[in-house]
Amino acid sequence: MPQRSYISPKQWKKYYKELPHWAVSLEPSKLAFSFIKFLKKHRITKGKILEVGCGNGRDSFFFACHRFDVIGIDIAPGAIALCKKNKTAFTKKRIIKKPQIKFSVTKAEKLPFKEKSFIGAYSIGVLHNTNLEKSLRELARVIKNNGLIVIHLYEKTIFLPTKKVEKYYSSREIKNILTKLPFHILKFESKITRKKLDYDEEAGRHKHFAIILYLKKA
Repeated sequence: MPQRSYISPKQWKKYYKELPHWAVSLEPSKLAFSFIKFLKKHRITKGKILEVGCGNGRDSFFFACHRFDVIGIDIAPGAIALCKKNKTAFTKKRIIKKPQIKFSVTKAEKLPFKEKSFIGAYSIGVLHNTNLEKSLRELARVIKNNGLIVIHLYEKTIFLPTKKVEKYYSSREIKNILTKLPFHILKFESKITRKKLDYDEEAGRHKHFAIILYLKKA
C-alpha cells in the first residue's frame, strides 16, 4: 500500500479558526452546475441530495435553489457553523424560500443515515482525505437504486514553489475500489486543475491532478 498524504480531522478543525480560501465565495462551483445537469439528464428533478464535505454550503444552497432537499455534512464543526450562518443570510435575502436544507458534523466513513435515503450524492475536493473504501461503501449504502453520484477528488498535488508532491489514491486504486461496489461508472475524468478557480482558489501555488467520477447506483 503506497504512502498517502492525509489531512486529519484535527487539522480540518483548525482550518476554520479563520476563514479558509475555499470558503470565501458563495458562488456555486462549476461542478455543481454539472451535477444538476447530470440529474436532469436522468430525469431526476426532486428528492434528497447528500453533499459530503459541504464547506461553507455554497453548492448545497445551489441544490436547494433547484428544489432538492439537501443534507450537507462536514467533519469540521467550523464549516457547519459557517453553513448555518450562511443559511440564515440566504433565507433573509429570500434567495431560498423555506429551504429544505440541513447541516451536520459527520464523518464520511460512518454516515448516520438509513439505507437508500438519497436519490443523489455530491462531493468536491474532499474524499481523497478519507478512507476511500469506507466512504464509497457508505455512499453506496445510502443511495437509492438508480441514484446518481458526482465526486471530485485529488489523485495528487504538486506544490509549485517547493515541488513537494502529495499523493492520494491513484486512478487504478479508485477503479479497483469501485469494482467491489454496486456502481456503474458513467464517466471517469482526469484533469489538471491548476488554473481552475472552482477547484483551486490559490492558482499558481499548487497544481492538483483531479479525478471526477459520474456514477450510477446499480
